[in-house]
Amino acid sequence: MPMNNHGMMVASSLLHACAVLDVSQKSGLMAKAEGFLSEMFTTVFDRNGFCNENTIGYHDFYRKSLTQLLDFCETFDLAHTSALIREHLPNIESALHKAVWVSGGIPPIGDSAMYLTKYKSTLGLHSFDTGLTVHKDKDTYLSVICGSLSETHKHMDDSSITLRHKETDLIIDSGSYNYDWNDPYRQCLSSARGHSGLSFEEIDTMPRGNFHREHGVSYAATSTVTSKEPPTIECKYTIASVGLEAHRTVEVSSGNSISISDRYSGSPSAIQRYIVPGSASISLFGRSILVQNGDISMAIRTNSKDISIVKGQKGQIYKGWFSPRYGEIEPAYCIEIRNPSSNEMKTRIFFGEGRDGVPDVTPVGWKFRFLSALIHRKKFAGALV
Repeated sequence: MPMNNHGMMVASSLLHACAVLDVSQKSGLMAKAEGFLSEMFTTVFDRNGFCNENTIGYHDFYRKSLTQLLDFCETFDLAHTSALIREHLPNIESALHKAVWVSGGIPPIGDSAMYLTKYKSTLGLHSFDTGLTVHKDKDTYLSVICGSLSETHKHMDDSSITLRHKETDLIIDSGSYNYDWNDPYRQCLSSARGHSGLSFEEIDTMPRGNFHREHGVSYAATSTVTSKEPPTIECKYTIASVGLEAHRTVEVSSGNSISISDRYSGSPSAIQRYIVPGSASISLFGRSILVQNGDISMAIRTNSKDISIVKGQKGQIYKGWFSPRYGEIEPAYCIEIRNPSSNEMKTRIFFGEGRDGVPDVTPVGWKFRFLSALIHRKKFAGALV
């Protein structure tokens, strides 16, 4: 049986069959199912109880399936399997509560749709061996992905982030849409074009399967929490076969702001990308981007003027798409920042309700700040980060 959710379903089916039918070799089949589940708990789940299928939605599928299987096993007095599930299920539930939105909903991170559940949500800084790190306070949800423990349902999302404030999406993951690898939307969403991370032109259009077949042996990705105060996550991925290396540092600052520092080598074609909901409005002012989504504002300030924004692009290259639910697709903004003359890009992201805490990046705002600085005889620094 495959060591993933499909194998779990096969093991569950064997236990059901053995419990309710007069099946020959019953004891052997039950032992096989129980042996699989025992190995699954140590192989599929990391030490924090999070599954290795690179998707919060699939983790919830495991939790639901195991909860139902536990009820079945207790009903039919399958004591050994019941004890095995009871031993591991609390850790799996705890991991889910750490990974979900502040509201308890499941974000479309990885190979999953969005689910507006109301699970318990555990605030704080949570890091999993699977490459997912989540930072939550009472208003804000930040996720960072880099690395994995398996290729199951993995997207080209290493170094990618999502950001949600007061239940409003600001920076998103594009979701999954469907499982047809020939579909251009699916190819877009599962490639780097569907994620808010650091990519390179050389690999930017490759879905994960194609990339893994071509570069998998030479690829490595890791993420590490290097500081809890302020929360700081270091990401790194390397592709030795083509000599590419990417480093990303994400630091959560006080006052609703995030600093992102990207460093890269091996190619001048690095792309810093942000996917923003299509429901938002976007304005570009020099090196700054102002985003308004409902009552929530966000300003992205970068050290590069090479900024492009597209929405719902089709043709030879699809980009700027989002799938909130399976089989549904809608336009989103795709912001791409390049700095070919340097091996570094720095970005500061401010966000808040209304304009609270979000700097005025419009030309009028910059002029006002400059004049105010002159009046108070302060040195005006035009650095954006």
